[in-house]
Amino acid sequence: KSTTFNRYSLRANTSVTLKPNLSMYHDLSMIRKDAMRPIERYNKSAGGPGYIFWTLYRVPPNIVAKYPARASDGYLAYGKYAEMITPIAELERGGYTRSREDNINVNFQPQWSITPALKLKGQYLFRTISTGDISNRDAYNFLDYYTNALVFSYPVSKANNIYKSNYQYLSAVLDYNQRFGKHTLYALAGISREIDNPDRVNQFFQATLASYFVKANYIFNDKYLLETTWRLDGS
Repeated sequence: KSTTFNRYSLRANTSVTLKPNLSMYHDLSMIRKDAMRPIERYNKSAGGPGYIFWTLYRVPPNIVAKYPARASDGYLAYGKYAEMITPIAELERGGYTRSREDNINVNFQPQWSITPALKLKGQYLFRTISTGDISNRDAYNFLDYYTNALVFSYPVSKANNIYKSNYQYLSAVLDYNQRFGKHTLYALAGISREIDNPDRVNQFFQATLASYFVKANYIFNDKYLLETTWRLDGS
């Protein structure tokens, strides 16, 4: 009951012919991820279930996992090892972390056939990722099953975080492909620009990359290839 994961996704894509030589491809995707896992006090794994396996491996087999409810007061006691690193105590009293991630992608790709051999292709991609998580643990005093002495305490833990990041990609490519008998010429030239904010906390921080590129191929008799490429990137 302490670990759950749910994923919901929706995707729609279509291609529209606006004119005989002009088309547009659209793609929209939305993904939501909901996860709940135990709080990791020692950051020994990447996920809650892995943390529980870590505690299970570390605790000696002679440590009592959980005692029966005391007849006198119904108190539930757990076996103690180190700083209360016992799987049952972690799962039942250690609290939980719940996270949610929303991922939305919008993609447009127009194409204009200027001539049968010459095409202009464009792309605009926008992606936004929103993430939020909360952790919740109530304070709990672990008492010795026989003496009722305090052996360890879980402090209360209440926290929440919200993050958001956006990414944009814009490009235009001129594409030429023509065959002349035994000779084939293929060439492209394009520009692209990327805008990202890798620091999800600071929405005003942006990293940009501008690229310019040219590529040309010459093929003779479908056997011999001569290729040249040039690219320039700046940020």
